[in-house]
Amino acid sequence: MVDRKNDINFNAKSLWHGTSTVFLDSIRHHGLGAINIAKKYELIALLDHLYKETARLKIKHTGLENKRNSINTIISNGKMYHGKMELNYSYDGTFVSLSPIRASMYACTTSIGSELLDYCLFLLNLLLDYEPNIPEEVDLINIKQFLNVTAKPILIEVTTFTDDNLILEDGSPAQQLLNEIRTEYPKLPIEEHFMRIQFSNFKLFNPIEPSVLNFYEVEYSGHPFGQDFKPKFIPIK
Repeated sequence: MVDRKNDINFNAKSLWHGTSTVFLDSIRHHGLGAINIAKKYELIALLDHLYKETARLKIKHTGLENKRNSINTIISNGKMYHGKMELNYSYDGTFVSLSPIRASMYACTTSIGSELLDYCLFLLNLLLDYEPNIPEEVDLINIKQFLNVTAKPILIEVTTFTDDNLILEDGSPAQQLLNEIRTEYPKLPIEEHFMRIQFSNFKLFNPIEPSVLNFYEVEYSGHPFGQDFKPKFIPIK
């Protein structure tokens, strides 16, 4: 097993992406970012349809109320904030992090390895006791196939990349931020390392080929966004 503090840390060379074993074979074959399931299967349109079905059927559920703002933000392509921080609900590309811990948090909070697909499955589960209308032309991914899938969180390491293949979440080049972090990071006390890089996320401009990817299964204890979160990364051969 790989110790998260001593063996996997920010090294100014690797990028990290969290997903699940559901997508492992595809990424190994095609590379990271080669297939965007949100675009290919029009998942936002599916989410919108499922959400409207919960309204049509007048479904009441505490979980739905808790997720309502997020779902509305995704469907409307709007903005949502946690305090002063803008939350990223963009699904127009593949995002990577400088922090393996942050990427593993994401992997461990999605049941299937895709946040958007997770939202769709949540709504579908609410609808199963009713008779929802889900036309084939809307359900391009055949959403029900994922209902009984057993998925494990995985972490993908990008071992080689060029700075010009990364853009910030607002679409601007990543070069300046990367240079700042590479300069600052070695000077920081170790307790500040994670805080400096945890929100340093980037979108891939082009896919990453499989030959420069390493894969890890994530085992963990605690809550992914809690202080007690303790992940371990086990290499997948």
